[in-house]
Amino acid sequence: MSDDGLNLLRDLDYSVLQQCMHCGMCLPTCPTYDATLHERSSPRGRIAMMRAIADGELEASKTFAEEMYFCLGCLACQTACPAGVDYAALFENARAEVERQGLLDGTVRNFVRRWVLGWLFAKQTRLRAMARLMRAFQRSWHRSFPRALPTSCTAEICSSPIRPHRAIASHCWPAASKTFPLPR
Repeated sequence: MSDDGLNLLRDLDYSVLQQCMHCGMCLPTCPTYDATLHERSSPRGRIAMMRAIADGELEASKTFAEEMYFCLGCLACQTACPAGVDYAALFENARAEVERQGLLDGTVRNFVRRWVLGWLFAKQTRLRAMARLMRAFQRSWHRSFPRALPTSCTAEICSSPIRPHRAIASHCWPAASKTFPLPR
């Protein structure tokens, strides 16, 4: 973690943070708020966290970092905002601060990033080879997957052509489908 006194949110033009008038017009357009119904997962909640960090009332933490990366960056909130909040600028600065402080750094995350960005995407031939492997896996998956499931699950999957993932989750793993409900 870097703690050199620099904070991209504190150095941001404060008037951009003050533009949000907390009207809530962004809430119905935000997919993450719609999925969780948590205020902190809404643009309004994220702006409040950014403002608290800029004011020095809150330190950037792992929770803040996860919330910034939970946002899809679709900017639907920006088009719905009557005050014209520049959410893109806020969002970019917040994620840059998360990366600068290394709040989400971990061995697996760093390895995947290095492997995907540094090795896989570096050569087009590697990317094409990976695409071929993935396509082969997709073609073979539907043949081998039912054999890996209990017999009772296979019968329900075969009888439910629409939304087979719902049949798998609800029948084979009822506790998981109650904890993590699937979309209808």
